[in-house]
Amino acid sequence: MDFLNILILLAPIFFVIALGWFAGNFGSYDAKSAKGVSTLVTKYALPAHFIASILSTPKDKFYSQIPFFVALIFGIVGFYIIILLVTKFAFKYDLTDSSVFSLNSAQPTFAFMGIPVLGSLFGAQEVAIPIAITGIVVNALLDPIAIIVSTVGEKTKGKAKDGESFLKMTTKAILHGLSEPLALAPLASIILVLLGFKLPDIGHEMLEEIGSVTSGVALFAVGVTVGIRKIKLSLPAFSIAL
Repeated sequence: MDFLNILILLAPIFFVIALGWFAGNFGSYDAKSAKGVSTLVTKYALPAHFIASILSTPKDKFYSQIPFFVALIFGIVGFYIIILLVTKFAFKYDLTDSSVFSLNSAQPTFAFMGIPVLGSLFGAQEVAIPIAITGIVVNALLDPIAIIVSTVGEKTKGKAKDGESFLKMTTKAILHGLSEPLALAPLASIILVLLGFKLPDIGHEMLEEIGSVTSGVALFAVGVTVGIRKIKLSLPAFSIAL
């Protein structure tokens, strides 16, 4: 696929983002309503799409995804650790700021850009499982690790709540990550598939009735979010983008 074909495929994506920016910038949305659009994607539409796609996939296909799953763990979590160490020791950030910066650098925007971009290139059905696995890695591993590291940083500065053990803090962070729909929906669906459950056609149609809006609404939400805020360019922003 050459550059022109990719550009043609991505043109509708930038159009919807621009449309969202227009709506946000000219007052059709405020911060509260913009959050509502984002919630529609992350809590309902994308999890429904994950469930419909995963439960319609043969069991054997998941075993072939194990190397990809391992690669994601090393790629995403490993990159977080590298940036954490660099910002902590090379740029002298405190542990909490290093964790936040590293999380922003390492966490992919799979919920908003995964289906629209990769789906345009390879097909929404083909990329549903890889994106679902990314959701598990991010919400069940990366985010809890970042929360734990940030909390440890707060404790060293004396700002964290006293009386909470490290084990309790860790358990709470992991359970919070697993309770997120973007982790819970694909994880539960994969377990059901491995147990031999297959979603009836009517169930697939019901879930995709809301799941099919994921791509357009996610892109629109990105544009709205940018449109309601004033963009401030800074060295940390450029570094995170890079």
